[in-house]
Amino acid sequence: MPLASIRSQSTDDPQIFFPRLYSPKWTPLLLVISVTGSTFLQTLWSGALTIAIPTIGKQLGLAGNNLQWPLTLFSLFQGSFLLMAGALSDSLGRRLFFIIGIIWSFAISLAIAFVRDSKSFIALNSLLGFGCAILSPSATGLLATIADPKLRSWSYAALGAGQPLGFVVGLLAAGFLAERWRVIAYMFSGGAFLFFVTALMSLPAHDPPPHAPSSRRELLSRFDWLGAALSTTGLVLLTFALADAGSSSRGWKTPFVPAMLPLSALALAAWGLWEKRLERRFANGTSKVAPLLPLTIFRAPTLSPLLGMVFLLWLTFNVFSYFATLWIQEVQRLDSLEAAVRFIPMVVAGIFFNLVAGFAMSRIHALWLIVSGGIGGAGSCLILALINKDTSYWAGLFPAFILTVATDLVFPCAQLQSVKSVGPARAALAGGLFSTTTRLATSLGLALTATISGQVTAKYAHSQGGLDATAPQALIKGYQAAMWFCFAGSIAGVVVACIWLRGVGIIGDSVDRRDIAPDKASIKGREPHEVDDAALAHHDPIALALAVPPQACSREVDDGIELSNIRGTRTRTACSHLVERV
Repeated sequence: MPLASIRSQSTDDPQIFFPRLYSPKWTPLLLVISVTGSTFLQTLWSGALTIAIPTIGKQLGLAGNNLQWPLTLFSLFQGSFLLMAGALSDSLGRRLFFIIGIIWSFAISLAIAFVRDSKSFIALNSLLGFGCAILSPSATGLLATIADPKLRSWSYAALGAGQPLGFVVGLLAAGFLAERWRVIAYMFSGGAFLFFVTALMSLPAHDPPPHAPSSRRELLSRFDWLGAALSTTGLVLLTFALADAGSSSRGWKTPFVPAMLPLSALALAAWGLWEKRLERRFANGTSKVAPLLPLTIFRAPTLSPLLGMVFLLWLTFNVFSYFATLWIQEVQRLDSLEAAVRFIPMVVAGIFFNLVAGFAMSRIHALWLIVSGGIGGAGSCLILALINKDTSYWAGLFPAFILTVATDLVFPCAQLQSVKSVGPARAALAGGLFSTTTRLATSLGLALTATISGQVTAKYAHSQGGLDATAPQALIKGYQAAMWFCFAGSIAGVVVACIWLRGVGIIGDSVDRRDIAPDKASIKGREPHEVDDAALAHHDPIALALAVPPQACSREVDDGIELSNIRGTRTRTACSHLVERV
């Protein structure tokens, strides 16, 4: 397949659902609005539940430990289906899954507005989390189709902004509308309908890509359903155990938590072994089913350290937000409205930092942005670890809120680089893997810090002659211990970036040659396993992994890649996969 024909199949095809509405200027912007808006809605609901759940519980008869279930199950279903949704989006089409996800979210959020009992409320929140899991990976994949590198940088900055800003706006909305929480559900459904309309006006019409089999039934028959079942089961058990360990009054001593953890480890280990076996069979041509998450994806340049860094910094951001809320409500004893107002600087600072990220990604080395964001997150935790009950808002929480959203400099860079690492053909899978990492970071971070905080608080209360464990001075000791843990996590994330991400460079500068095709000098006469980051390996490491054992690739590269000049059937198959994904 010559390179000229590859370029003719570019994903930035101007045809959309309604061709008469196409505009070279406005259609890509509407696509960005649709995608980032859907992400904003997801975290808005999560933030709203954090503040409004006590009021909702009173109105629907939800009390005690059951108050945690709506938010727990929303996060559980959202986090556990991300990998499967990402793989299906890449196979069946990101446009299709985005439309399904936004319609699903609209319908379920509208149903929540009319719910009258607690069981229905819990069930609908679970279903809403499933809809959000469908949306997230397809959204990341759709942004990878934007041809303009500057607009693509801004779009990932907007996507990164949508998550923390949505959460804070949700906190604010719940502070003002806690007694009328159904209005927030109406806002969610209205936003979902709006983004559905803008999606119809902007999403590409050709989906799935031309190289894919024409029959979706054939695609479904080739999907790794066993891998999807094992991974989802393992993630459900793991996130459920971690969530309950972090929120239950008994913590890790809750009877089913110790049972679920080894079961989740067993399911995830079985999944890893199955993926390794299936990958080998797919490479040998004995199976037409491609693995859900090929283990060779982690050979993609910078992907593994990138996910490790994101795990540490996202853990810090979410745990800080959680304990800052507790500090305001439990230590300073402010009501939900007063608490929400104090989060307003986070919104303003978040907008500022994301504007900086969108501007800087095409001009500044990504490492500087990552380090700056990580240091900001560490600084916010340090402030909360050092202040006391009498510290004024302006001297304590205000600078901490400003610094913590500096991590918005990190996430746009990380999401764009994760997609570039694995290649555009697996952009949705990269998005699912990225989002799964952040979900696990949140679950594990909250579980560990809740345990640390609880033990330190109990120990301090006992040392003070039986002081009530809910007294502000006892709670402060626990919160400070949790913040020292997060401070260490942020510093570890910065260290990971400085060691393993030094070579990332300016990730949003221009269209990378690796996104189009390898150049002649970098691949001619090279072994498949020797092709470096500057050539094919950066584009699609999975395809290269299929070319083992090594066979000499004799290629004549003039205007393109001629597969007939590649010696070896398996190597030719691997390179064919690669060319089709360019």
